[in-house]
Amino acid sequence: MSLGGNADVLDILLGSVAVNYIDNEFVTMDQEKQADATGFNVFKNTAYNVGGAASSMQYVYEQYGELWQEGFKRIISPNNHPQMSSRIEKLAGRMSLWSGNHVQVGGNTVYVNAQPVVTPAVSGTYSSRRRAFLVAGNLARATHDVYGEATKDDKVGTEAMNKKQPSWKVSSRGDDVYVNGLRVMTCADGDNQPVIVKNIQSALEAKPAMLSKKEIQKQNKAWTQKYGYKKQKKEKMRKQIAFVTALMALTLGVGILAGARQSTDSHGVDVALEEARQHVTTDGDDVPALREKPQVTLHYPATDPADAHPILRWSRVDGAVMYDVQILKKEEEKDADGKPSTSYEPFMDDQKAYTTGLELDLPDTFLGQVFYWRVRGLDLKGRPVSEFSDVEEVHVDIFQPFTEKPTPLSFFNQGPGQTLLYPVYDWIAVPGAAKYEVEILNDLPEDPNGTAPSIHRIDSYTPQYAQQYDQKARMGDKPFYWRVLALDGAGNPIGGYSDALPFELDPAAEQGVVAIFGDSISHGGGSISYSPTDWDFSYASYLMFPTINLAQSGDTSAMGVERFDRDVLPFKPSYVIILIGSNSLRAGVPAGEVIADLRTLKKKCLSHGIKPVFLTIPPLNPKNIKAAFDQDTADDWRSAIAEVNDYIDTQVHIDITPGMADSHGELKTELALDGLHLDPPGKKMMAAAINNAWASITELPDSAWE
Repeated sequence: MSLGGNADVLDILLGSVAVNYIDNEFVTMDQEKQADATGFNVFKNTAYNVGGAASSMQYVYEQYGELWQEGFKRIISPNNHPQMSSRIEKLAGRMSLWSGNHVQVGGNTVYVNAQPVVTPAVSGTYSSRRRAFLVAGNLARATHDVYGEATKDDKVGTEAMNKKQPSWKVSSRGDDVYVNGLRVMTCADGDNQPVIVKNIQSALEAKPAMLSKKEIQKQNKAWTQKYGYKKQKKEKMRKQIAFVTALMALTLGVGILAGARQSTDSHGVDVALEEARQHVTTDGDDVPALREKPQVTLHYPATDPADAHPILRWSRVDGAVMYDVQILKKEEEKDADGKPSTSYEPFMDDQKAYTTGLELDLPDTFLGQVFYWRVRGLDLKGRPVSEFSDVEEVHVDIFQPFTEKPTPLSFFNQGPGQTLLYPVYDWIAVPGAAKYEVEILNDLPEDPNGTAPSIHRIDSYTPQYAQQYDQKARMGDKPFYWRVLALDGAGNPIGGYSDALPFELDPAAEQGVVAIFGDSISHGGGSISYSPTDWDFSYASYLMFPTINLAQSGDTSAMGVERFDRDVLPFKPSYVIILIGSNSLRAGVPAGEVIADLRTLKKKCLSHGIKPVFLTIPPLNPKNIKAAFDQDTADDWRSAIAEVNDYIDTQVHIDITPGMADSHGELKTELALDGLHLDPPGKKMMAAAINNAWASITELPDSAWE
């Protein structure tokens, strides 16, 4: 992809847009303005491209218009949100200010010191104006490093921070353009690289200057009149916006769809899943067969009692999206004949859990030393898919010392398939938590279970629910660590940070291994609420040879192409097992485009001595996708998948699809509850097909890949 660099920021921002616009009842104009300001501050203080914010908003504008005026009223409330064009201009203005006001974008042209340096060509899905913001963002970082941030929006920084005369070296290598060693642009077809290099060099050496706001606005207006949003796109975009929001839900966890909402539930119930369950009807559906009951895995005998916040744990149930936990007391009675009888009666409301664990906040009325509990699995519609577990006795000592801290569920590098380039962090929801703070560190924290950020912090997230998909690739020559802190509605800590847990993926130590590359089917997770760190949902866990998982949830085939070089090449794998394209095809991307992306991935592999092994794309189940995510699937998905698989059949490949389709040619529900992400039975089928074929794959001569 011919961008300005750091394109992964776009995915994050598009997720933010989806959240902001998913529910207008709770997101106001002021909140959106504050979100833009806060987001930009995050980007400028990290390695992200500071032009990515404006570029992302530009994408939304190009697809959906101003939204407040002519967008979809069910998504956004007219007149209660800032115009998209206004948000773009403000974000572009922040970028310019940060550059010392040396870098600006007018229309689709990048200016340095008031001199035009490049009007980027259109490249793929990236318009000229989107690319202009990305190129400008990288140039802004280069000038910021010399001049710092401007003090006023109409004043240009003229004095270098080191008091020395600035020295500028603009160079090119391949398709890339560099300023003082910083890559600022990857040229596409239509970009005149020699002219661009010359223009940037001349402009950087020119007297500091900037275009007036009036001139910038004039150019922006001219661009809008010529290339701006067209109303005839509306129906097409209506379908696409549903895909964007659903895709981000799959990428970041279903809970993001409720990210703008306030939960009134004190038991950690995922509002988004609850709402998804409400729109599913039961008419005409078969009652699910009851599966094996869960088993309690954490016990509290009299010799080792629980404290006032006991952690309840149990085994996973196939087909369960959530769990119904009953907290009981024992009643000893006598029947009519005077014979003693025992019954169990609830003394707390039933608890809902979306993981195989629950932290219980015993009520003040509990003064005993023993309580009882049991659990059963429920499907998306809230129907039982298992019997209740056996009743479990819990001994309690409410007076023993107790320190609140979240209980992690994600443990890495402990078995086959348990390395993720894009980690996912799960923990048991803390009672009373309104949100959480997830901290990523490059060393163990100096205050293990305190409340203050560590000096070793390198990143952080603030999710509403007990799960966080890391949007950055984590690779390095020493372990990273993650931990989480629960926060109440006012942002105050509830207890302290969880224990810090390590995870590691060192490219130097993994040279020549087999890599897994693709989207969420390869990344892992399934049954709606299980993440990639629920290792039963990872096909890599069932392979008979070691692998590293370089997949990322939510990837389209185009996104896979864009990130391949930076995410795969450092590991120099011998083989790459590639499964990608489902997200593209179900959204209506033509099969020919997906095939072109696969050809590009193959070319990239072979040019670096890597042997690509393609997996055939499984079928979909649109009804189940609709039920799980309230999202439509492209009408031509069957023929599109067939066309892509026909291409894959001509390559070195493994067919993983036999036995996956039902009599209608759709993905069997028992293999993928949500119609897309294969559950453990489906992941085992994938692994079996790969294991059976792998010996013959490795014996193929190099000519097989020609």
